[in-house]
Amino acid sequence: MPLTDLRELGHGQYLGTWVIDESIEQLREEIELEFEEENGDIKHEVKLKEWYATRILCRKVVEYAGMEYEGVKKDEFGKPWLKHSTNFISVTHCFPYVCVILDTNREVGIDLERSRKQISRVAPKFMSELEYNHSKDPNYQLINWAAKEALYKLHGRKSLELSSQLIIEPFEPGEEGTLEGTILDGGEEKHQLYYRFFRDGEYVLVYSLN
Repeated sequence: MPLTDLRELGHGQYLGTWVIDESIEQLREEIELEFEEENGDIKHEVKLKEWYATRILCRKVVEYAGMEYEGVKKDEFGKPWLKHSTNFISVTHCFPYVCVILDTNREVGIDLERSRKQISRVAPKFMSELEYNHSKDPNYQLINWAAKEALYKLHGRKSLELSSQLIIEPFEPGEEGTLEGTILDGGEEKHQLYYRFFRDGEYVLVYSLN
């Protein structure tokens, strides 16, 4: 089964996870195209699979939460929203995984990253000097990157400088835990985030808590 997990996180949050093992044709058969926005003529096979799987998973998460699904739209900044709904969603994908989080109370952000050597090479660019000097542990850098991406999606209103406007408080990385993050954009907007590794530490998932 490609749909590996649907769960209620508590306090009005719901999380869905999908592992893509279908063909494009199989995914296309399941999606309700009349409710979906155009896919922009995506040509790359993996990207198209992720697009279909993300929209299918959005529907499944919304329906799991006991609500009616009427499709997804994106605003001028590319942030996804549920049509005719006051609820909030955020999506992420890192092939073959797709994750969707729904929050009934406030804006939410989620990001999924795969461990790779490139993260360490670019860490000085997305981390502040304080963050980078705190730890050069690859897992620390990976969690920091994913956490900032989750905050970036939560903010979703304009471009932010990752190293100076998205700040993650120092932490000691483990298999899972919570983080404190701050968005600096004309003020200080603080958020708590949760992270966990899976598939033997190959992937890390981070999402904001309400």
